[in-house]
Amino acid sequence: MDLILEILIKGSKGGLFQLWEFLGEFLIGAFLPAFLISGAIKVFIRERSITYYLGPKVNSFVSYSIASVAGFLFSACSCGVIPLFASIFRHGAGIGPAMVFLTTGPAINLLAVILTGQIFGLKMMTYRTFYAVLHGFIMGWIFALVYRNEPREASVDQGVKLVDDELIADKDYDSLKDEELDEEYIEKPVRTIAWLFILLFAMMVIGQLDNYGAIHSAIKIDIWLKLGLMFLNLALLGIFIFKNFTREEYMCWFERTGHFIYKILKPLIIGLFFIGFAKEFVTMSLIVKYLGSNNLSSCMTSSVIGAFMYFGTCVSVVIVKFLMDFGMADGPALSLFLAGPTVSFSSMLALITIMGYRKTALFVLIIVVLSALAGLTY
Repeated sequence: MDLILEILIKGSKGGLFQLWEFLGEFLIGAFLPAFLISGAIKVFIRERSITYYLGPKVNSFVSYSIASVAGFLFSACSCGVIPLFASIFRHGAGIGPAMVFLTTGPAINLLAVILTGQIFGLKMMTYRTFYAVLHGFIMGWIFALVYRNEPREASVDQGVKLVDDELIADKDYDSLKDEELDEEYIEKPVRTIAWLFILLFAMMVIGQLDNYGAIHSAIKIDIWLKLGLMFLNLALLGIFIFKNFTREEYMCWFERTGHFIYKILKPLIIGLFFIGFAKEFVTMSLIVKYLGSNNLSSCMTSSVIGAFMYFGTCVSVVIVKFLMDFGMADGPALSLFLAGPTVSFSSMLALITIMGYRKTALFVLIIVVLSALAGLTY
């Protein structure tokens, strides 16, 4: 009985610490901007415009290319990218391009690629970038092939509750008029919406400046400079919102943002707690023992570990560097680079609420297999 109590106390401390560390580090700087962006996409961007570039009727190479390039622009982890993916997926985008974005979005961004090159060299940076984009294309093609005949109403299986019960996936998309498709759409000048997204993206970048500095001392940012930039950004954002949007408009936006937060953050918190719980009983030496060779077993082990543990896009650089110092081989390192930031146990729970058990399981399986195979080629 005492042993069980000790395990529960130790694991719970680890889970709470994981929550505190994660939410304190990412909630304001990464998650809040991501949720605000997803809410803005829902309210201020006409759904037909998303369908035009990412819809199932657009040339797959064009839509997949746009979706993969979008991944470079977001400093989002496997959890932070979910509200953006949910908004895109439920706005009429084809399942192929949506899965490309889900795969490449957290796997790579411009800063993470640069840091990988600085710390691990040009070869690792090239391999990571190439395979992240390639895996996105493969993921999109597989999903488009497997679900080519599935109506949008069936995009969530086994009775799983939708992220948004009123979203377009629940309707006969092609039969709706533009007004019905955009019932929450608020028309604003393109310039106004462009500046809104610029300020929100700036908020996301500024919020992660100290994380970038933790990875490489050459770009370390003074905490007071970061706070000053964040205050300036928030002030500009607040002034911009109150000057260019009515109360009804920004309240509609905030309401939609709150809806995403409620639906997605809850399973993420549960998953993060269990990750922290498990970390208390897994020793680093045990992990490294199975990652010391460039063989299929080591690469597959690395992929599975990466798929179930949480690794931020940029923080993964630090984790891989730490493991390689303990003897992890280059192949498993690449596998971890590819699988770790792309998916985690907490993101799986959130994805289930968006696209169902079967699609989530297929997504995770493909990521694990492709990441392991990529590691073998290094």
